Amino acid sequence: AGAGGGGLAERLRAAGFKESEDPDVVLCLADRPVIEHAVRLPDPARMVGVHLVGDQVAELASTVLTSEAAASAARDLVKIAGLTPVPCKDRAGFVVDALLFPYLNDAVRMHESGYASIDDIDAAMRLGCGYPAGPFEMLESLGLAKVRDGLRALYAEYREPAFAPAPLLDQLVTAGVSRFPRP
Repeated sequence: AGAGGGGLAERLRAAGFKESEDPDVVLCLADRPVIEHAVRLPDPARMVGVHLVGDQVAELASTVLTSEAAASAARDLVKIAGLTPVPCKDRAGFVVDALLFPYLNDAVRMHESGYASIDDIDAAMRLGCGYPAGPFEMLESLGLAKVRDGLRALYAEYREPAFAPAPLLDQLVTAGVSRFPRP
C-alpha cells in the first residue's frame, strides 16, 4: 500500500508472492507516521511501514500496535526482495530522512545567512567530506517540497528548532520553484 510501492511489489511478485484479501502483513509505504494508516485496518497489528532508501535498504517501522509476527514477516519479505531491512520505530521521517533533512536544512540556512554560495557549499561537502553529492544537489534531486514537508512533519512531532524549515526553503516551495536560484 502507498505511493512508490510498485517496485517493491514487483520484486515480491517476481519472488512468487501475490496480494491477498487476508494478508499476514500489510506493507505501507508512507512518509507520515504509519499508525495513522494502521488504525484504518480491521487488524492494525498487521501493518508495518516501509521507507525505501535507494535500491538496497528498506526501513521497517513498527507501530505501537504492530505484532511481532508482522514485523518478522516484513523483515523476511524485504530480504526476499533483495533489500536490507532496518527496523525502526514509527516516527516522522523514519531514520534516514530524520538525519538527512536537518543536514540539508542547515545548508540552506548557511547559504541564506551569506556564509557561502550554493556551489561552494556543494563543493565543500563533496570534496571535503567525500559525499557523492552536495546538499543543494541532493535537495534538488529529492525535491524541495518533499524535504520541506518532511521537515515540517519532524518539527510538528519533536518541536526541535533544527527541524523547522529554513525560511528560504519554505519560500521557494510556496512560490512553486524547484531549484535554488544561482547568480
